[in-house]
Amino acid sequence: MKTLKTQFKNYLLQQNLSPLSIKNYLADLNKFLNWFKNNLKPLSFSSTNFQEYVQFLKESQISPASLTRYLSSLRQFGQFLVFSGKTKKNPAANLFLNLSKSASDNFTEIEELLTGFAKALQEEKLSLITIRNYLVDVRQFLNWYISK
Repeated sequence: MKTLKTQFKNYLLQQNLSPLSIKNYLADLNKFLNWFKNNLKPLSFSSTNFQEYVQFLKESQISPASLTRYLSSLRQFGQFLVFSGKTKKNPAANLFLNLSKSASDNFTEIEELLTGFAKALQEEKLSLITIRNYLVDVRQFLNWYISK
């Protein structure tokens, strides 16, 4: 597993991500791999296993902002698995929060997600215009996703 973490770190470095993003992705991956090691054997990265981990996170009463970050880390790890030839499809590509609730619940959850996302972007020291543009794009996507 150590080589997998090292390979993932090298992949992240190639993506020109900030040191803080790389640190967060690696910390989140470590939590996932520890959960995986304790709950599932053998090590197999299927979409079902990723979904089981997300369910575990939801049951752990993690904040929506933290859960969003974990999902982002898992999707990034899934991209790495495809890039490195370990899987043909990203097993984490479809990991999103379940937003199929009432309209007011959706609005609250979206705003909580966007607030957490904005804070993460600020920590990355992105410009205010870049943050605003990301938030607009993500809000549009989430509204589209909910309407499906």
